Amino acid sequence: MFRYLFLVGLSVFLFSACATSDSGAAQEPIVSPPLSASDAGQAAISNKTVDPRTCEGVLGRPPVGHMLGTQSLTNTAQDDAQQVSSMCSAVYETSNPGDPFLTVALIKFNSDDPAIAHYDLLKDAFVVLSHPISEINNADEDLTDRFSALMDTDGIGRTTVMRQNNWVLTVSIGPTTADSLWTADDLQLIGESIIRRTKA
Repeated sequence: MFRYLFLVGLSVFLFSACATSDSGAAQEPIVSPPLSASDAGQAAISNKTVDPRTCEGVLGRPPVGHMLGTQSLTNTAQDDAQQVSSMCSAVYETSNPGDPFLTVALIKFNSDDPAIAHYDLLKDAFVVLSHPISEINNADEDLTDRFSALMDTDGIGRTTVMRQNNWVLTVSIGPTTADSLWTADDLQLIGESIIRRTKA
């Protein structure tokens, strides 16, 4: 649970700097290969409509021994940034801090500009912390910016961040990539599914 709260806390903390974020130099686009979901990844992909205020419907059935929890974070986020329309989180976790987990944070902004600033700020934060990132530019395909950061430290394995229009989505796994039930491909496929269903 403490790793989940860390990720949500990082996201909320960064709101305060969104207005002054600078994305820096453009990075070379990376062509994404075909993705393949693991069994855990397929189970996590829901077909339900997403409730952006509560995160109900964001994730599918949890793995055996895991619990699915959802939480509204809109009031907390709006205390720091009025440009946030809604924010919520979803998590697969157990009662054992050392077990594999997956977390999702979904934010809807009131326009595209603060969403772009928040996405860039998150990306810059990982760079500052010296975590390797790979950015996939599929804007011509589906108008989605995305990057993936490999951490494997402090109980967090990998984080994938996506932005489409005024939505920003973060999907994270841990405690390490090696110990996780989910793969890097799973993070992208889960994220793409959620982004698609925000329009349903």
